[in-house]
Amino acid sequence: MLLRVLTQSNFSSDIIGVDTEEKENITEKFVVQKGDGAMYETVSGPLDHDKDHFTQGLTYSKSSDVLFQSNGLTRKSSVCRLNATTGSTLNCVGMDTQYFGEGMQVYGKPGQEKLIQITWKSRDGFIYDSETLDVIDKFSFSTARNEGWGICYDMKNHTFIVSDGSEFLHFWDADTLKEKYRIAVTRMGGNKAKHINELEFVNGKVLANIWFEDVIVVIDPQSGECESEYGK
Repeated sequence: MLLRVLTQSNFSSDIIGVDTEEKENITEKFVVQKGDGAMYETVSGPLDHDKDHFTQGLTYSKSSDVLFQSNGLTRKSSVCRLNATTGSTLNCVGMDTQYFGEGMQVYGKPGQEKLIQITWKSRDGFIYDSETLDVIDKFSFSTARNEGWGICYDMKNHTFIVSDGSEFLHFWDADTLKEKYRIAVTRMGGNKAKHINELEFVNGKVLANIWFEDVIVVIDPQSGECESEYGK
């Protein structure tokens, strides 16, 4: 399996888990458009990737230039640090066999970064030291389906946004990890969104892929309305 490394030009956001002060200069009224994909430039060829690592969460730290990976599969879940240039594994920690690893997000100040990870059906989440991958804390959570799928971070509002495969986005206080509220997402055709999966936070918008569909939706986190939908 291969990874392809991309970098951003003239742009800074949480789309790859970056947590820097640069985002203070980003306007909240930024409109995410399909052509914005041109902000990425390939900086290397495909990277070797361990085929036994079933990637469920992938997040990048600009300050340490490290990729963090949450791997799923029953009895094979793990958390890994990867060299962002070569794709090689720096270190990996296996999870207890009852857990199926899902979404992961790096957050915090440079030099003090942590990882938050959610699990699929166990209703448990973990906070890790980003250097050692030691578990700092464990917490329990609930969602509309009592599952964990994707997670991203709204730094300005200090809020984690979580998906569970339903039409809901769940907003958690980043300190207490308790749900503040949730919103239902509506597709552009007016129907409830289903199978909301991986999440990224970009300039005040939530980007999500929809499981079983080749589509990326741009969600207004205030109203839950999909402002744009991009597919093949």
